[in-house]
Amino acid sequence: MKSLVVLVGVVFLLAIFLVAGLLLNGYTLSLLWEWFVVPVFTGAPKLSVIPAIGIALLMRCLTYRLPLDIEEKKRDNREQVVRIIIHFFGNPAITLFFGWILHFFM
Repeated sequence: MKSLVVLVGVVFLLAIFLVAGLLLNGYTLSLLWEWFVVPVFTGAPKLSVIPAIGIALLMRCLTYRLPLDIEEKKRDNREQVVRIIIHFFGNPAITLFFGWILHFFM
């Protein structure tokens, strides 16, 4: 029972950090857009936080790279294949999920 409580706490904290990270990422992109894109391209509109989060998610989909692990050589082929499959299906699924939620706020 105690391990279940710890697991729920860890999942809750991860969710909080994920949402906070998305908000910070969107705010940063919107501020950088306002500082650098709007002055150069005078017709460019300002970018609010919610669309900036969506654009950041889109950029992540387009530029994501599978992280190289030094320990990769020590893993057997089965573990490597499972890890790659999780990254190729998990990352787009999570990104799509948050993009789907985000588009309701547009």
